[in-house]
Amino acid sequence: MERKEGGISLTVVASKLSPAAAVTVSFPTPDFNWFVLQKLLSERPCGCATLASGSEYTALVYAMYDDIRDRLLGTPDAQLKSKVSSITCGFHNGEFIISYVCQSSITAIRKSLGILVSRLAPHKQYPRYQKYIKLLGGKPNRDEFMNCAKRIASKRNVSAVVVAKIKTDKEKEDAIVKVVANKLADVSGIDSGVKPASESLPRTSTEFPEIKSPGYERFFVLDYLDSINVSALGTGNTIIVFNKKWSGVKKDAIDRYVSTRFGKLGEKLLHVVLYSACSRGLLRTHALREIARSKLNPNGIANIIKSALT
Repeated sequence: MERKEGGISLTVVASKLSPAAAVTVSFPTPDFNWFVLQKLLSERPCGCATLASGSEYTALVYAMYDDIRDRLLGTPDAQLKSKVSSITCGFHNGEFIISYVCQSSITAIRKSLGILVSRLAPHKQYPRYQKYIKLLGGKPNRDEFMNCAKRIASKRNVSAVVVAKIKTDKEKEDAIVKVVANKLADVSGIDSGVKPASESLPRTSTEFPEIKSPGYERFFVLDYLDSINVSALGTGNTIIVFNKKWSGVKKDAIDRYVSTRFGKLGEKLLHVVLYSACSRGLLRTHALREIARSKLNPNGIANIIKSALT
């Protein structure tokens, strides 16, 4: 069940099969540019002549993620305190995603979530923002930075899903969400600034085939494509297949994959899928909750993949 408190919503799924606690946090970032994120993930200078549309906004969101990554596991001491062992990020259907794995305990989950939300203060990230704008080949401008910070802060509705091997109940979950909500940084009084220049430019589309995937089906489609060594990535609400000659796959090949990968899991299926999806930064929390409420079965998974790829 979803718990809510002061701008935070939390869903905890107790699973005896989880090897650790998988946590996904997502929040709206409607002006985000997925293609710019791919450049930033390399953290190497970009040789582009001009900034792509939405670069400033995206650079600031990524700067926030970079700060959170440092706070959770940037040093041995930070990792010891947070109990976080890995972290990643992504973008799905208008929301930025931060997914991490930590020790499977109420204390570790509460502490790591508290650290994360305490750093969701975009207006305090100008030094990191400068770094990433320069990597993208742009010139940092504080007024543009403030404009992006104000827009991000205005939509800071934080949603979290946890899948963990823990004993939980309503009281414990209410206590977690109350403590975490109290850690939310103050984002009032941010200046409006000026709209970044890049946002007047049109956004270009990819030359590669795209598959629509606004919901949780993207998890299964991406998993299947990876199993057959097809290079693909999930964007905001599509999957890009990096093969210009892509023409789909045969249904019997999908059936064999599903039978091998999911056919013998039985009652374990939902828990295995949910933990994997929650730890990989592929889905926003709304999609993870859809999985948790679903009645997954191998035939249904096969139909999801066939609908997208055949």
